[in-house]
Amino acid sequence: MKILSPRGHGYIDYLTVLGFLAAPQVLELEGTPAAVCYAAACVHLVLTVATNAPWGVVRAIPFPLHGIVEFFAAAALMAMPWLIGAGGDPNVRHCFLGAGAFVLAVFLITDYRKA
Repeated sequence: MKILSPRGHGYIDYLTVLGFLAAPQVLELEGTPAAVCYAAACVHLVLTVATNAPWGVVRAIPFPLHGIVEFFAAAALMAMPWLIGAGGDPNVRHCFLGAGAFVLAVFLITDYRKA
């Protein structure tokens, strides 16, 4: 069910960036997990700003491609605790599994054809 419009998706994308920026402080992440959160915030911000959609600034990336990138980003986020060797830390695990599941859920409910 594709219930999320491109405009709504954009609002969520900017909130996602803020979530990645806040996660290290809220979840008391340090070192590599914190750096990955900050890097994810930067990457998500660039992707959001560069997308050809109502919220985009540069509008160079087609909205459907934006969705494909987010799909693979969701998978990478869910694998991240083990990729960085921190899968045993529940804060790290919950942060990245939750973020990945959230990005995947947004991908699944967004109507990428409306852009």
